[in-house]
Amino acid sequence: MTQSISRTEYDKVYTDRILGRAFVEDKSYYEESRERYWRSLVQFNKHRPAGEASLLDIGGGQFAILAQQLFEYRATAADAVDSAEADVRAAGLEFLKLNLMDEVYDTDQQFDVISILEVIEHIPVPPYLIFGKLAGMLRPGGLLFLTTPNGFRIRNVLYMLANKRVLDHFRYNEDNVPMGHMHEYTMPQMLWQAERAGLEVLLAEQTMSGWGGSSKGAKIMRALTAPAQLVPHLRESLILTLRKPA
Repeated sequence: MTQSISRTEYDKVYTDRILGRAFVEDKSYYEESRERYWRSLVQFNKHRPAGEASLLDIGGGQFAILAQQLFEYRATAADAVDSAEADVRAAGLEFLKLNLMDEVYDTDQQFDVISILEVIEHIPVPPYLIFGKLAGMLRPGGLLFLTTPNGFRIRNVLYMLANKRVLDHFRYNEDNVPMGHMHEYTMPQMLWQAERAGLEVLLAEQTMSGWGGSSKGAKIMRALTAPAQLVPHLRESLILTLRKPA
């Protein structure tokens, strides 16, 4: 059984290593994300490799920094753009340029863990295709850890009732600009994608992510809809730990 994580130690690492840097978002995004990363780490800790392990974090590099500092993993960060490279290398990590939309991933490195937090919803490709290629970068028994918004979250239900757009325009990324949310998956959909990719499910939770909201209106709406979170399938986030068969 893995050792529990100290919230005090986490907060110190997050303050010292994450806050004040931009990575691939504006700095305020990471101020709002402190609780979300904490809750993600708690879930990840349930099945993470104990002792020495290598981890590739795709999508900015924050999880790689936290894993390096808290678990002493050999961590690498990857993204399709290199805007995060300076912040990642300043933290003492390797940076790998990797676009999940590519037909073949140009690396022969193998990892014990690959993490993709709040990424898969931006990719206009069935996740099982992405998972299958990422599994090729995992050692036998390696883990794929991911978080993504829940397609049934109460925010989406309310947006549909109000005739507001829930997702961004579904399109192929031909101009190399940031992509919005192309698709948000329900838990049954995501479990199907994992099974189709040949991955074993170790953890699958519908949770509250801890995201505080990016505007005053969003914060108010979260407070008003809090009772709906008692219904699991209306919670805002999916967290999964998937394993490549040994």
